Amino acid sequence: MDKEVLQAIIIAIKSDDLELFSSHIEKKRGLLSLCFGRLPLLSLCYLYKSRKIVKTYEKALSAVSGYIFVEEEPEAYAFFKKQAKRCLRLYVFSNKPVTPAEMLAILQESAYLEEVYPRVNKDEKTVSNIEKIYRILHGQTIEQKDNKITIKHKPLTRNKKIAVIIIIAIACFMIAFSGVSWGALYTAFGSGIITRPIKIYNESQLIRAIEQGEQYFTLSNDISLTSKWTPQDFDGRLNGNGNTVYVYDKMIDGFVTNLTGIIENVNFVFAELILDISENTSFIADTNNGTLSNIRVSISGNFTDTGDNDIFVAILAVENNGDITGCVIDADITFVGNGVADTYLCGITAWNNARVTACATTDNSVFTTDTVDVAGLVAENGHLGTVADCENHAEVYQHSDSDSWLPNAGGVALNNIGIVTDCENYGKITASSGSTSADALNLYVGGVVCINNNSIVKSKNNAAVTGISQEFHIYAGGVAAVNNNDTSTIDNSCSYGEISASTGATADVFLFVGGIAGVTYGTISNSYSASTYSAENGKIYVGGIAGVAFYYTVFFSKNNYYINKPNFSFGYASILKDNFLFDGSNSGVTKLNTMEELIALEVYWG
Repeated sequence: MDKEVLQAIIIAIKSDDLELFSSHIEKKRGLLSLCFGRLPLLSLCYLYKSRKIVKTYEKALSAVSGYIFVEEEPEAYAFFKKQAKRCLRLYVFSNKPVTPAEMLAILQESAYLEEVYPRVNKDEKTVSNIEKIYRILHGQTIEQKDNKITIKHKPLTRNKKIAVIIIIAIACFMIAFSGVSWGALYTAFGSGIITRPIKIYNESQLIRAIEQGEQYFTLSNDISLTSKWTPQDFDGRLNGNGNTVYVYDKMIDGFVTNLTGIIENVNFVFAELILDISENTSFIADTNNGTLSNIRVSISGNFTDTGDNDIFVAILAVENNGDITGCVIDADITFVGNGVADTYLCGITAWNNARVTACATTDNSVFTTDTVDVAGLVAENGHLGTVADCENHAEVYQHSDSDSWLPNAGGVALNNIGIVTDCENYGKITASSGSTSADALNLYVGGVVCINNNSIVKSKNNAAVTGISQEFHIYAGGVAAVNNNDTSTIDNSCSYGEISASTGATADVFLFVGGIAGVTYGTISNSYSASTYSAENGKIYVGGIAGVAFYYTVFFSKNNYYINKPNFSFGYASILKDNFLFDGSNSGVTKLNTMEELIALEVYWG
């Protein structure tokens, strides 16, 4: 089986891309019988809530009785394990597929399961598994008779009882005064299942939807908030259909707290916010354990740090343990720190422990901070985190006059402990220190990442990267300020734009400027720089690849290139060994004279 076809089908299901799914399925209808490990196509569609694909292909997929087994897709199986929880035991020691009916049971799509149950393929094992799933996972019992299933519902919570009463009252009113049938109301408002989500028309309905959770909701029009919003946990699915929630200043504590469901296709517009911030803060989700997809946030404000502990501020989510995909931030934020503890500002998420994909800041976005470390998208990309296909277009600027503050600024991420791949920076990145302390510290500024502790792959800087200080040493790099340890790697990456550093001091202040990294302790391979460089005053080390390299890294770094400029002679401007700086090196580095020479190389990609 063609691996590219299998991968395309998985991508289509995860993104509910009907066109991509159809382009492969219609060429070979036998592909409908695919089963990725234990997960048939329809089960995968239910798992990822692929509504458009389900609507078009559910009948054909339901009719499949025999499967073509292919290799398990690791990410999909991991997601399934998270949903199955204790019921995973039903499948671990068995090769039996997770049938579509069983998947609906695991996801507690009870109403929809009752509807489709008569027409899905099932055997005695499926029937038995459904009973066990509801008993083990949901604490419910079921009754199966005459090819029908009835799921005994758990008692309603107080909030849900109130919601039901309100809905019934509205329905009765409409029937009494307009003569519509119950069937028409069912169509108008939806039933909360995947194919008939509940429609939301106003603020009060939106509040109830978040309180109610579990079900499927859609915004039918724009909504303006008129009262203070109180965030709650949300485990349902809210599809905004491209509509806008005008937040103004009513939602300063965030839209939801813990998201385990899905929020997608919603625009949020904030008024200019003036906030004192003393704890971790985000404006959409405090913690994302589900999915944020195609969210656009427009926000401006002036923030002041009033806390005594570390503070992380992110526009979308403080912590991401799920998926953030296709989100856009349009921000103009000024944030003044107090220097008491570490403080951070970023556009997407402060701690990424999972996946941030295809997200961006807009061209007119600006993050301006005083004694607050700042990045366009992510503050810390954890060791399990991946940031992929993202772009920073925001101008990022940090200044501090504190004698004890080490300014850090980056385009895509501040601290990368995971993987940053296929990302680009288009925004000017500047870090400056006004401290005149004799106890000189360091300033770090990187185009894509500030401090790289793991892996940067095929990423590009397209903008100016600038470090300015009075007495602080400066590390400025096109891709990263610091490639931080012997396992850190930068591969197949590049930089354009000007990389510059300047200091008010004339001696004893070191300026390390590199096309790829200011300093590297790890390997840099298959990378190139077409940047220009400038450095003023101090002890200047400008290299086409790095300002300074730890001595043994040059033996492992290879296949790197830079376009020659008149103000330096080496790919690595200096070599660090035993705390002494030695002359530079071109080991593993080729100096080019023209852009045409670079374009002709195999490593060149744009």
